[in-house]
Amino acid sequence: MNHAINMTQALRVYALVIDKGTKAQDSQQANTQQLNTESDDSYCYEEMLAWSDYDGYTAYLKYNQVTLTLLFHGKYLLDYPSDAKLAAFIQKLNKLANEVK
Repeated sequence: MNHAINMTQALRVYALVIDKGTKAQDSQQANTQQLNTESDDSYCYEEMLAWSDYDGYTAYLKYNQVTLTLLFHGKYLLDYPSDAKLAAFIQKLNKLANEVK
């Protein structure tokens, strides 16, 4: 499976989730996603979670047990249990990216 992620698209989705989402602690969706971070600034929008580390240089998107870590200098990491889960994540990422256009 092709794991190429468009960083510009991913960052736009991150901004969308932060802007339109609700605080994850207040969201039932966050509980179903089993958010496991130290951040109190997590947001949930359309079941997609977004948060960043304390200095803001690393951002995260999570959906359906898949975590996309957006690193500095346009690099990223993907953590996923199966190709099917990754495919669902990419589909959700694309759907949300279309809201930004």
